Amino acid sequence: MEKKKKILILFLTLVAMILNYKISYAYKNVNLLQEMVKTAEGEIVESGVRTRFKSSRNGQELTEYFMDKVNYKDTKVKSYKNKENYYINFEEKGTKGFITIASSKGENIVTIDIVQKCSSNELDEIKSKIELITAPVSHKDKEYYEYLKVRLPNKDLASINQELISVLKINGAVNTSSIELNNGFSTCAYTYRYKPRNNNGKQMDLNFALSSYTSGKYLVIGTPEIVITY
Repeated sequence: MEKKKKILILFLTLVAMILNYKISYAYKNVNLLQEMVKTAEGEIVESGVRTRFKSSRNGQELTEYFMDKVNYKDTKVKSYKNKENYYINFEEKGTKGFITIASSKGENIVTIDIVQKCSSNELDEIKSKIELITAPVSHKDKEYYEYLKVRLPNKDLASINQELISVLKINGAVNTSSIELNNGFSTCAYTYRYKPRNNNGKQMDLNFALSSYTSGKYLVIGTPEIVITY
């Protein structure tokens, strides 16, 4: 009898592990950002990626390298130096880029921001281009911040906020926390999909904000947090 109980417990444990794996796999294969845009009935207007990494190359060398990579025929490029830091701004066909090279303790910290006006989620494409350009001059430990800006219909923001929180929870998110702002809401959650940050003692890897302006209502979704003003 005791042996049968042990076999049953082992069997149930294995079943639970398999089910948990399948559920986790299903969660991770849901395009969560796209699901949120769909739920909010919004229209994507902007995709943005920021990456930050260290490089052993000097500032002048990095500036020349990036100038060569972004200086295409129809691209407007501007570079300048302020003390020990270098800056490159470029713009081309709805895309803006900002590169900062800051000297710190014998190394250079490079920050790249790419902002693209678009009507679809272009985050993977932007990130792939950044990876291709930065691979020869960067260390492996890159930080990535991604966001989508979405134009919303004229709906109640409190209702949209609750709908988006529900989508997150259905897809396995925990540590959801929402605060009301003067013109909307800001919500954080831990979805287990992105590199997390600490938020008041809890893990978070997704942040979304709902805002209302005279120009309309907007949703900004950022991972692991929003790095633009909203």
